[in-house]
Amino acid sequence: MEDFIRISAKVLVIVVEHEGRKDTHRLLPVADAATGEKVGDTCLFQTQADWLKREDHFKGVIPSLAIQDQKFQAVSFKFPEGNEKE
Repeated sequence: MEDFIRISAKVLVIVVEHEGRKDTHRLLPVADAATGEKVGDTCLFQTQADWLKREDHFKGVIPSLAIQDQKFQAVSFKFPEGNEKE
């Protein structure tokens, strides 16, 4: 990954499917003094998910995401595989 894009989102929501169930996680923006990023102008978001210590594969969906002037809906992804074709 390169050329990170900062966004103004106050929260990113993801829905993950793991251990046979679906969970919704709210990722909050993180300020980073090293890069000058601030809440409301950052590319870094985080949440706490203890189940990640046990799981090495899961599927997820980002219901809605705005990046600059583009809006994305129902963006699905796999971890760690990603969505890129070989």
